Parts: sequence; C-alpha cells; structure tokens
Amino acid sequence: MHRFIEIGGVHNFRDFGGYQTQNDQTVKKGKLFRAGQFSNITDSGMESFKVHSPKTIIDLRRAKEREEQPSDFGDLPLRRLEGLDVHDDGGALPPHMAYLRDDEVTYDATFAHMIDTYQRIPFIDQHKYLFRETFLALANDDAPIIIHCAAGKDRTGVLCALILKCLEVDDAIIEDDYMLTNKIPYLDKIIKGYAEKLGQRFGRTFPVEATWPMGAVYAEYLQAAFGAIAAKHETISDYLEMIGVNQDDVQKIHDNLLE
Repeated sequence: MHRFIEIGGVHNFRDFGGYQTQNDQTVKKGKLFRAGQFSNITDSGMESFKVHSPKTIIDLRRAKEREEQPSDFGDLPLRRLEGLDVHDDGGALPPHMAYLRDDEVTYDATFAHMIDTYQRIPFIDQHKYLFRETFLALANDDAPIIIHCAAGKDRTGVLCALILKCLEVDDAIIEDDYMLTNKIPYLDKIIKGYAEKLGQRFGRTFPVEATWPMGAVYAEYLQAAFGAIAAKHETISDYLEMIGVNQDDVQKIHDNLLE
C-alpha cells in the first residue's frame, strides 16, 4: 500500500491504516491519517484534502505554535481538538528550541535530547488530554481523523504508534510505519533548511549533521517512549486507563477500525 498522499502545502501526510493485526484482522484504510502542520496548505491541497472526508483534526501543537502558524480549513465541518487553556505554557520556548538556543549542539547531544523528549511525550498533560480525546473520538467513530503536530513525526508518531498498538498491530510493523518519515522526499534538504532557519533565529551556526537527529526519526526514539510507559505501567491497557480510556472504549475502537 502506498502510504504518502500528496496534499499541496502539507508535509508528511499519510494513511496509517491498512495494516494486519496479530489476530489476522486488518486496520481499515481511509480512517487514520497523520501529517505535519496545515498552515501552508494550498488551494489545490485543500481540494485533495477534502477527498478524504475528514471529520476530526487532532492538533498536538502548543498554543504558541498554533498562534504563529494557524491552520485554516475553510468551511469544512470539522471537529478540531486542541490543547486546553490550562495546558498553555504562556508562550515559553519549547524544550527543543531552548536546547538549540542554550546548549552545545552536536549529533550526540541532539540524539540524547530527542531520547529524553520521547520519554516525556506520553506523560505531558496536554498530550495525555489529547491522546485520550483521540481514542474517545475513535471509539465514537468520529473518523476519518487526521493527527498532526508541526513536522508530523514526534508527538504525532507516538500517538499513532499507540493507536496501532491498541489495535494489536505487531510491534515491528508499528516501528516500520513510524520510520516512514525518513522516506519523505528531499529530507536532507528539509533538515538543511531547518538548520539554517534556526541558526538565523538564534544567531548560531548549526552543522546539518548536528540537527539531523531532530529532523529525522530513529527506532530508538519510539522505543524510548514505550520504555518510559513500561516503566510506569505493566501494559498499554494500563497506560490507556491512566489517561481515561477504558476497555469498553478499546472494544469500540476495535469494532470501528478493524475488519
């Protein structure tokens, strides 16, 4: 199955359904989508986007990110899930930006920073809220859903992996799906541009190789997220219970998304 879908102005848009589960069922296609942000979507991109009949948008970005690069879906009748005011950090610089501003930026340091980031992603209050709301939307059959953050790889990657895990897709398949971000066209140019843009912002020069671990994905990142969950919860079901998703919800998700 071809995963990447061309949506003008949107980065890393793809369907993460269609996978076989450990019980020989199949995750429905055309129900689960993931992407980068939508602030630059073109008119033609919007027309392509409408073809997928989206019902629910989950925006995992911080309030400041949404303010600086707002999404515009026109008159599409969408349910939009975003962080609550109580999750607003007052416009504080995101941790990865603070790292780039303040620390010595090397390949190893950036890789270590990303491992730490992934260990925290499942337990940040805004994420727990939006993860729960996403699972409940799936239980309520409010799909197709589109999950996105800024680049559509880290926060989005963890949530999509949790959904596939909930659907009992094999870990190796989940990891392969996560790693597809590294196959987007011109990734090297994207990361080079990212390094240059951030260098201008902070008045520093970042070697491209030092920022590569922030622009690409590594299997170790996703393993770090699930390892952090396992350190606090015996099973994924226990984690889901902690954020407010019970077994009845999980069964409804299976009924809605598996065939």
